[in-house]
Amino acid sequence: KNSTMIKIIRADVLPRFAEFLSRQRPPQLQMEAAWVLTNIAASDYTLLVAECGAVPRLVELLESPDANIRHQATWALGNIAADMPSCRETVLDHGAVTPLLAQFKEDMKVSVLRTATWALSNLCFGKLPAEIQVKPILEIISLLIHSADEKILADACWALYYICDGVEGGIQDALDAGVCPQLVKLLMHASANILLPVITSLARISAGDDTQVQVIVEQGILPCLAQLLARNYPKIIKKQACLIVSNITAGSKDQIQV
Repeated sequence: KNSTMIKIIRADVLPRFAEFLSRQRPPQLQMEAAWVLTNIAASDYTLLVAECGAVPRLVELLESPDANIRHQATWALGNIAADMPSCRETVLDHGAVTPLLAQFKEDMKVSVLRTATWALSNLCFGKLPAEIQVKPILEIISLLIHSADEKILADACWALYYICDGVEGGIQDALDAGVCPQLVKLLMHASANILLPVITSLARISAGDDTQVQVIVEQGILPCLAQLLARNYPKIIKKQACLIVSNITAGSKDQIQV
């Protein structure tokens, strides 16, 4: 597989594969080209895919009438965005967020929903450009954090944390989206893979102003943290729990008394 990939790269045919993604091409050719680019984007050669002209065409394919092609394009863009900030910015600059969010409004298989949520999380990582509207993203995340699928749940919670941490006003936007009741409930989740992004998100919210902190206090976060600290969870999770308590005790007099 690696030798084949290297041959493709050395032959300098990646721009040709990007051309095969064009809407004017047959769906089967689009699918095969997207599959090749997805695999190369998952290797050490991601930047070559980002720079060969494939990104705008992959973004176009997010609106393909073929669900399998949409899924493959999502996967490819997720791989590109995961590589480095410049690659992620390339995907964002070509307007991937809006057509990606549109997919969540369709009836998707769990496997497809996992890929889309993972790709969304990759796009939210770091600081989002000011022109990106986070409220539509948070509307989707507020639904995804109710998923019974742990992979979807974890990636959705990480996306939430990235927005709270990397977007000016992101904490308030998250509160306005109504995510806190479910986040606090998820503190009782048995899986550390879920708890880590959940409690990291709540820790970021607890670093907000007194009014923002009061929202999670009123949702009953402190009794949940007391139970969590009494259990055998990884240190990083307990550290975040202690950070939340510390942030609350640095708040108003009423919050300290709680």
